[in-house]
Amino acid sequence: MKKKRNSSHKALTGVLMATSAVGLAPAKLPAQGVEARSRAQQPAARPERFDVPAGPLDAALKQFEAATALTLRIDAPIVGMQTKGVQGEFTPQQALARLLDGSGLTFVFTGEKVVMLRPRGSTVLDAVNVTATPRVSSAKYTAPQVDITRSVAVIPKDILQAQGATSLRDAIRNVPGITINAGEGGGGMPGDNFNIRGFSAANDLFVDGVRDLSGFARESFNLEQVEVLKGPNSGITGRGSTGGTINMVTKVPSLRADRSGAIVLGSADQRRATADVNQPLHVPGIPGAAVRVAAVSSNSGVAGNDVIEYNSWGVAPSLSVGLGTSTQVTLAYTRSEQDNIPSYGVETFNGVPTVDTRHFFGLRSLDFEKVNSNNLALKAAHVFNEHLTLRNQFSSAHSDVGRIVTPVNPTTGARSPKTHAVENDILTNQTNLTSSFETGAVGHDFVAGAEFTRENSLRGAYTIATRPFPTIANLNAPTADADYQSAITRTVTRTVRAQSAALYAFETMKIGSKLELNGGLRWDSYKPEYTDSASKATIASTGNAPVRTTNVSGNAAVNFKPTVGSSLYFSYGTSFNPATENLSNDAVSANSKLPPEKSRSLEVGAKWELFKQRLLTSFALFRTEKTNARTTDPANPGLGTILAGKQKVEGGEVSVTGRITDHWAVLAGYSRMSGKYVESPNPAQTDAPFTNVPAHSLNAWTSYAVTKRLEVGGGGRYVDRRLLRATATSTVYVPAYRTYDAMAKYQLSSTLGLQVNLMNLTDELYYDSGRMWVPAAGRAVSVTTSVKF
Repeated sequence: MKKKRNSSHKALTGVLMATSAVGLAPAKLPAQGVEARSRAQQPAARPERFDVPAGPLDAALKQFEAATALTLRIDAPIVGMQTKGVQGEFTPQQALARLLDGSGLTFVFTGEKVVMLRPRGSTVLDAVNVTATPRVSSAKYTAPQVDITRSVAVIPKDILQAQGATSLRDAIRNVPGITINAGEGGGGMPGDNFNIRGFSAANDLFVDGVRDLSGFARESFNLEQVEVLKGPNSGITGRGSTGGTINMVTKVPSLRADRSGAIVLGSADQRRATADVNQPLHVPGIPGAAVRVAAVSSNSGVAGNDVIEYNSWGVAPSLSVGLGTSTQVTLAYTRSEQDNIPSYGVETFNGVPTVDTRHFFGLRSLDFEKVNSNNLALKAAHVFNEHLTLRNQFSSAHSDVGRIVTPVNPTTGARSPKTHAVENDILTNQTNLTSSFETGAVGHDFVAGAEFTRENSLRGAYTIATRPFPTIANLNAPTADADYQSAITRTVTRTVRAQSAALYAFETMKIGSKLELNGGLRWDSYKPEYTDSASKATIASTGNAPVRTTNVSGNAAVNFKPTVGSSLYFSYGTSFNPATENLSNDAVSANSKLPPEKSRSLEVGAKWELFKQRLLTSFALFRTEKTNARTTDPANPGLGTILAGKQKVEGGEVSVTGRITDHWAVLAGYSRMSGKYVESPNPAQTDAPFTNVPAHSLNAWTSYAVTKRLEVGGGGRYVDRRLLRATATSTVYVPAYRTYDAMAKYQLSSTLGLQVNLMNLTDELYYDSGRMWVPAAGRAVSVTTSVKF
């Protein structure tokens, strides 16, 4: 009998299910005439000159109407809203998108000369929103995706919902060139740990642009979109980012009342309930106020394994004031907890085990993972005029992750628990000043800012009193309920504190309508301080105190624009990786005082907006080099590390995202990569292939609205084999795999929908990473009942 962990979040499950049940009464769908009008053709995208100043949005829209001869129909209150204006050559669609930026409004052509403005989230018109390609959220990027001179992937929440995704890991599977690495603590399942273009991105995860140190698997219930920016990015984000960065954009309030919920039932005892409620507030004297609450309660196993459990709950309230005005303030809080039974499977570097790895090899009475996470953010923005905007964000994040997970040795059957106990706190303040102006015939978009961070990490382990652990006599018939009990004690072995400061500036110069030059510099200061447990000497007496790292990173690019909706670019960027960047080095290790690794990247690419700017296609060739990689000191093998290696990953990527027609959406990408050690003081390593670099990776997802009620979709993923370990006597790979998924959604009424997802249709046995051989989920089905009320 499978043991379920019943925690206090059952109460939240009941609340969510009750909330989701509201509004189930059938209602008529919008009239056929509305849908027919939504299919109307948009006018040809011809650039025009616009000079609409910042100020009241209603006045700006009237000026836009006069300049374009378009008729705007507005289905939302706009009195009191402000706009940053628009100056320069744009198509009418691009100009209107800029006028509405930050207003919470979207638009769609309902006729050749008629445009409907509505709050974001409208069920009918959002499906044909001409601004289908999402913008990157960071204020450091002033351009739309087509003009960003690097490879970018944005996965919006609509894709996540269509795929039945429940985690960040699910979202990242939509991006080629990314592999899932062994989780923090050495295992293959717990924790989000990715490789981007062959380089570790374990320290390169961000929430709303702020670094997130938490070592756990993140939920998707509060995600608006996930952004992946590839290539060395220290000029934007600071330390790390050799392969790129991942930014999770959270949900915030808008001015449209929107209430939705969903109940999911599926394979492996999946039971999941979510709610997302957004409500404008009419407060005298406080314009543009709104509140939003997202929540989740989830209990699930893993298809193909009858012991693994993932149980979580979370709530994310947020409050905004001043939406649509020149001054906006948002206060947001996210709280989540997890109580899991994870698996580390079979532990070996010698390739895929010959035993059936879909068994659970741990101990139910010992293995656990508990996560407690809190995140508070205060964001403020003020638009002074059409040329100047000031933004500030203060964030406080806390996470506490503890786990004991037991893999098995495939040769001896011996169990060997791995323990992990880390508590992280991080305080961050970011300030960005954005300015746009012209000097003669040259336009300028300028961003300057400062960032200050204080990080604190209590790193430890669990002491398990009773040894030895029960061995497994028959690896093809293990029991998770072996007779074993032991007292466990959590200890802190190391305290790490780090202070960071950064100053940066970026500029894009627009020379006429065809040429753009952009570049930027960032100065970082990073100073960690280590204190070991009482059983060790303090860091000051070891002679190995980590040094303060100061570094200047930069990026530069040339962008030629044959048309308004296309770009041909060449870019260069750098990054740096301090030895203590993830706060995990031992305080008495000589590695702690090594200088940082340095990396650089060259990328040439092209981007096109097709089908009336609804579809973005991208192509890029890249080369990333780590010029002074850490490697074993041949004069002191096993003990010393020096900066004497050189690593290189190069390849190409193609991606397509957006809509081909009003009813046909697509998200697809392909990556071709190769990597190797170019130089090393160890002869066996020189010219050796790089680990975790699949030669080919491909993903595709598409959906089609067959009728106004029925939508179908599906896709697949392929990841080529990637090197796990190479020695003089053997070469071990993580095998290639391919999976296929399908979806069907039927809108029963305007408030009630039904969605069926089929995952891993062929029941492929595959592994996200090696060493700890834990199969990914097998064939599974989920049924989602969604409501709007």
